[in-house]
Amino acid sequence: MSTTTPAATGTDLEKASVSWAKAASIRAGKTAIYVAIPFFAVATTFGQINWPTFAGTVILAVILSYATSAIAGLPEVAGKVLPTWLALAERFVKTFAQAVVAGIGSATVFGDVHWAAILQASLFAAVASLLTGLLTNLPGTADTALGAGRAGSGLVSDIPVVQTVPAVITNLTPLGQVEVDGTPAPAGYLPKHAAGETNTTP
Repeated sequence: MSTTTPAATGTDLEKASVSWAKAASIRAGKTAIYVAIPFFAVATTFGQINWPTFAGTVILAVILSYATSAIAGLPEVAGKVLPTWLALAERFVKTFAQAVVAGIGSATVFGDVHWAAILQASLFAAVASLLTGLLTNLPGTADTALGAGRAGSGLVSDIPVVQTVPAVITNLTPLGQVEVDGTPAPAGYLPKHAAGETNTTP
C-alpha cells in the first residue's frame, strides 16, 4: 500500500519564499556590513577610500551571499537545528570566502589584485561575523530553539506547555463523602482522610 505526500499549496510556497527572502536578506545585509568595515578601518579620512572598489566589493559580496543561500540553503528556513559551534564555523567560512571572491572580483575590474590587503580584509570580515554570532543568538541553532522570545517567529515551532492541576477537595458531605472537582463520591464511600484531616474513628 503506497502513501502519497500531500503537495504544498500555493500559500505554503509563498510563505516559504517570504521566509527564505527575509533570512537571505538578513545574511546579505550583515555580509555587506562585514565587508565594508575594513575599508573604513584602514582609512583615516573618507577621501582615502577608493569608492569604486568599495562599491564593487560590497555589491559582489551581497550577490555572493544570496547565491550561497540559494545553493547551500538556509538551516533556519529548512527547520534544521545546528550546534552553535557548527553554525559559527559556517558563518565564518562563508563570510571569509565571500569577502575574498568579492575583493578579487572588484580588484580585477578596478585595479590590480592586492592579495595581502584582500586576505586581511576578508579575515577581518570573518572575525566580525564570528563575534556577531557569539554576541547574538544565531537562527537555526540549538540555543535559539531553546531560548525565550522566539515563539511565533516562524523559525522555531512553538511547543505547548501542559500544566497539571492537582485535584482539589471541593465539598465534604455530612456522611464524609468527598466531592473532587465537583464529582460526588460513590454511594457508601467513607474516606479515612478528608481535606487533610486524619479520621481518628476506631
